[in-house]
Amino acid sequence: QQNSKSIKTRTNESKAFFLSPFTSHITATMSNYKNFVQVGRVCSINFGDQEGKLCTIIDIVDQSTALVDGPADLTGVARQQINLKRLNLTQFRLPIGRGVRPGTLKKAAQKFDLVNKYNNTAQAKKLARQQKRLALTDFERFQVMVTKKAKNHQIRREAAKIKRAGKK
Repeated sequence: QQNSKSIKTRTNESKAFFLSPFTSHITATMSNYKNFVQVGRVCSINFGDQEGKLCTIIDIVDQSTALVDGPADLTGVARQQINLKRLNLTQFRLPIGRGVRPGTLKKAAQKFDLVNKYNNTAQAKKLARQQKRLALTDFERFQVMVTKKAKNHQIRREAAKIKRAGKK
């Protein structure tokens, strides 16, 4: 009997050992996360014909769907239900209530200066860069390639000079 008690104690100790780092890790990770799916959260659409446009969560329909609105005058997104997988959450949140009217949303977005603030984010700049590259013609892509090759050639030449100077 004494032997079985010591085994139970060891088992309990090992469980406590494995559980405490895991739970503290989850707590530490979740406390750093700030962009939750919530009313007023500004999102960008990542799929479909409205890809790249901004919208604001007006209401949460269920676990995987939200009611969003642009407002349509500013962003071009009309009020609609959309799957959460098609939304990229941003760091911005408008101070609005649940199910607000389009006019109230528009005023809040204008007061917050939403479009300009979003255009200054890294996410928006990356999207603009991608759109610009997609719009290039064949000749413009060729010019970009030639310029890159010339720049890289200059870098390699200067690096080789520095390397040769270091050996002497």
